[in-house]
Amino acid sequence: SGWNSKVTPKVEFAFTNDEYSILGHEYEFSRTLQAGVNFYRVLPTPKSKIYPRWGIGGNLDLRMAAGKIYDNSILAHANIYSYFPGILRNHSIKLTACYQKHFSKYSVGYIPDIAKLPRGYRNDKVLSDYAKMTLDYAIPLYFVDGHTTFLYVMKRIQVIPFIDYAFDRKYKDFL
Repeated sequence: SGWNSKVTPKVEFAFTNDEYSILGHEYEFSRTLQAGVNFYRVLPTPKSKIYPRWGIGGNLDLRMAAGKIYDNSILAHANIYSYFPGILRNHSIKLTACYQKHFSKYSVGYIPDIAKLPRGYRNDKVLSDYAKMTLDYAIPLYFVDGHTTFLYVMKRIQVIPFIDYAFDRKYKDFL
């Protein structure tokens, strides 16, 4: 039918030598376990476009900390995106929405965030109840078809204006 579809489950365990202690417990190394699923269904993207003409995709993830001091420490993350045609035939629109929630009031910050802050912000805030929406409008200006010199390889010149909106209940005045 011309559509590309995929569903990919994933499981990941991460260990670092960063040590944490919560509420006077003994120090423990940081250990996290993450499980999730990625999915998409999109039309193929021609070389003259940046995004597919139509499509949808997303991912669902659960991340939890392992160890005695991290009881009931769970982070849930959901992300969905979709593609639409733009005004001109080679333009594309990408809409994205994500939500992240920490389900522990004591260990928020000890489980690394999955969601990212809007473009232009440093990712040094702890996101506890966070939502983000983005809109990207992709405009390919010039397609070169792989022009190569000894200094550079040029494939395309593109402009992607965007709007990001994010909200976290903890940082109402921040974003």
